[in-house]
Amino acid sequence: HGKTVNLKLVGTQVMVDKALAEKLYDPLLHLVRNAFDHGIESDSDRQTQGKPIGEIEIRAYQQGNRTFVEVSDDG
Repeated sequence: HGKTVNLKLVGTQVMVDKALAEKLYDPLLHLVRNAFDHGIESDSDRQTQGKPIGEIEIRAYQQGNRTFVEVSDDG
């Protein structure tokens, strides 16, 4: 695809029930693929725009009794 991407994982210490983790797998995979396909420009486009290598970040954190998982890209 002509794209170089770093994957950054934040919050790897957050504990999630195994059953919930299995249910999150497909939606998270979809979000990461979408970020790669539509959010990250090709290496040549990023170079033209003066941007560094693309980055996709998966961030997990807890607020109260809720666990949040966010996927973002810098495209």
